[in-house]
Amino acid sequence: MFGSIHAHIKPEYVIKSHEECRSWKMNPILIPTFVQLTNMEMYRKKVQYADILNIVNEGIGELAHSLKDTVPVLFAVCDNEACILQIDGDSSMQQVMDSIGLKKGVKFTSCDTGTNVVNLALEYGTSIKLIGDDHYHHILHTAACYGVPIRYLSTQKVLGVICVMTDVGMDNPFLLPLLEATISSIEREIMLLDRNNQLNLFNAVLMESNQNGILITDPNGEIQQMNKAFLSFLNDIQFELATSNSFDFPKIGFYFQDVITHGHPHTNVSFIVTHNKIDRHIIAEFYPVFDQQYQLIAAVGQFREMQKT
Repeated sequence: MFGSIHAHIKPEYVIKSHEECRSWKMNPILIPTFVQLTNMEMYRKKVQYADILNIVNEGIGELAHSLKDTVPVLFAVCDNEACILQIDGDSSMQQVMDSIGLKKGVKFTSCDTGTNVVNLALEYGTSIKLIGDDHYHHILHTAACYGVPIRYLSTQKVLGVICVMTDVGMDNPFLLPLLEATISSIEREIMLLDRNNQLNLFNAVLMESNQNGILITDPNGEIQQMNKAFLSFLNDIQFELATSNSFDFPKIGFYFQDVITHGHPHTNVSFIVTHNKIDRHIIAEFYPVFDQQYQLIAAVGQFREMQKT
């Protein structure tokens, strides 16, 4: 299939997996089997993972470019149910994998597919490599495979596994660390995407459903959004919006700076603004917004006029 087989000391997870394969009376001479997803199942998964796949593709593309002309590799991206969402790389290797049924839209299961990096990476939650006869099926003895789980950094929930396959003769101790480094970068990009999505949803709900003045900043105090009620408030304090940083605002800049610097909310802050000789009593609240890792992603100021009794 590929190159020559080489032997090495087998990891414990390989020994255990081979024992399970034998207990299932799996024939190693036969070609491993995969569960085929329906078109609708595959469509739903592609929609669910669309944003993540965009980030993954960019990261894998950079890794593939760095390996170009040195190591022929095949990349597979699997979800947390061990389904291949996409597969790409060396065309000759891809043709061989297609011929045994390893292609986009199939699912790995240990009891059907035998010893494989996808199920093992999901089971153990760590990086896995299978070299040569670490695979249970003989047809894969000339392949070297590496699989690394990919997670949401905020929750450590496993999203799936990214795998690399190459010829066993091209096994290289640097391939797995390279893949791990790539996935670390991908995970950070996914975390940023998740934060932005959370913040955009938060902003949309706050801005559309609130009649009070609202000002939202980033973690540096830079203005991100404000509503019409807050613009009216700016007119009342006779402040021209010549700055993009909330720290520069009179009367309220100190509170934004304290929220961002120390994470301290301020409630029931009262002050008077005078416009056209008319005093308006303003009640304000300032509070930080954190993501699931308790990292500051925004600061919010909310302003309302105290009703006269």
